[in-house]
Amino acid sequence: MTTKPQIIVIDGPDGVGKTTQVQLLAAFLAEQGADVHVTRASGGTPIGEELRKASLSFHKRRPETDVYISLAMHTELGHDIQARKKAGQVVVVDRSPLAVLGYNLYGAGLEEPKLAEDACEKLLDLWQTDVFIYLDAPQKTLDARRQRRGSTDYFENQDSEFHHRVRQGYEEGLELLKSNLHYARVLAQIDAGKTISSIQKAIQKTVAR
Repeated sequence: MTTKPQIIVIDGPDGVGKTTQVQLLAAFLAEQGADVHVTRASGGTPIGEELRKASLSFHKRRPETDVYISLAMHTELGHDIQARKKAGQVVVVDRSPLAVLGYNLYGAGLEEPKLAEDACEKLLDLWQTDVFIYLDAPQKTLDARRQRRGSTDYFENQDSEFHHRVRQGYEEGLELLKSNLHYARVLAQIDAGKTISSIQKAIQKTVAR
């Protein structure tokens, strides 16, 4: 297992278990001797955490507003994770710029797609991810998981149709990554419908390669 400085992203729609897998991977890499920093795309820096509060609040707003909030959070984080990589750290990030397409464009029904698409591509170019891991599961599985844990913020509180559209946005984002390999040097899609341990092993195998 390599512990060289790198940026690893774990992303996917609500309910795939990203946060659990981020923590498991970080602990595993630390055991291998890596200097690990765990962060999140929605927040992740002092100013980003303040913007996160606004993003997840239940204040009514236009979809364009959320694009600009996301752009600000992810821009600040992008510079932070690049600096940490240069300093020798392995950075593990919960979520990625693809959330702009999933939540702000498709989920919220943004009327100006180019605004979100340009923002996403700008952020992906800034982040320069080394390993991008996309977790996915059947929609009915994701719906059931969200229902069990309840609504905790503005986005999770949206109806099932919103979350179905979010998944479509992520699928568009994956196609963007596949056609622009410089955005993510290693791209892996992993079935998040399996057990936590089997997902964990698949992630470790991906990072090892």
